[in-house]
Amino acid sequence: MICDEAQVADAEAVLAKAKASVGVEPSVALHCRELFSGGARRGTAWERVPRPAIDHLVEKLCRDLQRVQERPVVAPIRQRDVPDQHMDPEGPMQRLHVKGIASFTYHAVIVNLHDRFRHQGFRLWIDPDKTMIPWGSGRRRADTTRRIYADVSAGSESPLIEPIVEYEPKPALLQIADLYAYVTGRGLSAGEGGRQNAWFRDRLIELNPELMRFEWAKDSKWEDIRRDVPK
Repeated sequence: MICDEAQVADAEAVLAKAKASVGVEPSVALHCRELFSGGARRGTAWERVPRPAIDHLVEKLCRDLQRVQERPVVAPIRQRDVPDQHMDPEGPMQRLHVKGIASFTYHAVIVNLHDRFRHQGFRLWIDPDKTMIPWGSGRRRADTTRRIYADVSAGSESPLIEPIVEYEPKPALLQIADLYAYVTGRGLSAGEGGRQNAWFRDRLIELNPELMRFEWAKDSKWEDIRRDVPK
């Protein structure tokens, strides 16, 4: 979810108004795993909101956000299509952890934002994720694997672009990012049939995000680009 800094308050107001329309306090988080699962809604503030009202809330929320945001960007990866990777030059080929796969999507989004706004033109907030995952030759906290050095130009030092992680409170607009990710996943599964998947496909068409597709290089190899240091 992308918006100009001057429009953040407006986008947050749209989110709060959408919750209020179904009798939910603005402080209550909008999480799709609760919205769209009857079992997960139990015991939450969303339990008393009927499913048709939730569908209407999502439809209106996506429409109303159009006027206060830039075009969103999504980078879906089908997990079964991801080949095993050499995550370390000396290590074996290995199957990526699902949250390691997610880190590749973050890298794609960062590259997209850098191309749009250049290095100093954007900041990126992500959800905290303390899960320890295999990464490189060891293990890393998942949210620390979601930074990347940007390739600016030949002869220039590549700057490190590091997403911002905030805990209490988490930025409210991460809830919109969660919604867009969920809509994308379900919308792209519409070919699998079912009324609900078709409904999500319609939401994805309305959202009209910039869609980044991954193509995994065949026989990719590590390359040592270190320069000899004069003695």
